[in-house]
Amino acid sequence: MRFFGRKKQNKATSQSSLSKAYSRLHEPRITGIFWLGLKANDVLGEATFLERTLGLRFVDEGNTALGHHIIFNCGPVLLELVEGRVTWAHLPKPRRGSPDVALIPGFQVDDLAAIYANLNEREVPITQMFDQGWVSNLLFFDPERNIWQVSETRNSAPIGSSGFEHLGVLWLAVADLEAQLRFYRDLLGLPLVDLGGGVRPITERAEKVWQENGSKPELQQESENSGMGAVFFSEGTRLALSPGGIKPDEHRARVWGKDTPFQIGFRATGLKELAHIFSARGVSFSGPHEDSDIGIWISITDPEGNISRVIEPPPHSLYLR
Repeated sequence: MRFFGRKKQNKATSQSSLSKAYSRLHEPRITGIFWLGLKANDVLGEATFLERTLGLRFVDEGNTALGHHIIFNCGPVLLELVEGRVTWAHLPKPRRGSPDVALIPGFQVDDLAAIYANLNEREVPITQMFDQGWVSNLLFFDPERNIWQVSETRNSAPIGSSGFEHLGVLWLAVADLEAQLRFYRDLLGLPLVDLGGGVRPITERAEKVWQENGSKPELQQESENSGMGAVFFSEGTRLALSPGGIKPDEHRARVWGKDTPFQIGFRATGLKELAHIFSARGVSFSGPHEDSDIGIWISITDPEGNISRVIEPPPHSLYLR
């Protein structure tokens, strides 16, 4: 009778499982999106809109070297409002071209009709509701003329949100989908969960591509030429690449607060080691930088000049509340 032998074997297996789980928890990698920075020309006016009109939950307020900042809870992510933006409308005339809308944050709700009625009653500039069967959505503008999306998905379980409580997706418009897909998937190591079928793009060009090519939902298809988009992360806030973006001239980076109001913040573990991995893969970044409140962070630049932060916050960080 090998009762004790089996017991020791089970114990070893259990310890092995715990060891693997611990290693996975601390291995150098990006684990998700947990922060979204928003620069504003009028911080108090924008904050009033976010809190009183949209009903975002206030978390904290203070002053840093970057200026006055206000933090709101948006479910999976914290939205940090920072002063110091020069909007396209405030640029000196004659202004050339049109505003570059590279990123659109998207809220998920259970009742889009109620949201539409509420925004309309408060005289918020909004589009009509676009009903695509399994999903319906609308776009609205805040006082700084930033574009936001709200969507109701009918083929998944309710998220329990009756208002602007769950920032579920960040739409990043890209000019070269294949190059951006390789960057975020192969170089940064983000988990790809959908390639063109499950999440519908929202840009005008993306809609045209969708209509011309139809749905291609097979992730295993690896047909990156489908041009339909790509979605990363299965939980929390997702990153969705959507065709229709504009590549900055002369390969320059987009300046936060001038070229784009938003900046994405990824959360990471083992960031110092991860920085060495990124360097070996040829990823363009600055840092690592260290801050007692923020933690360790680097700024990365993708092939189309979009700058994001990768942050490993300390245990006591405000951003982990």
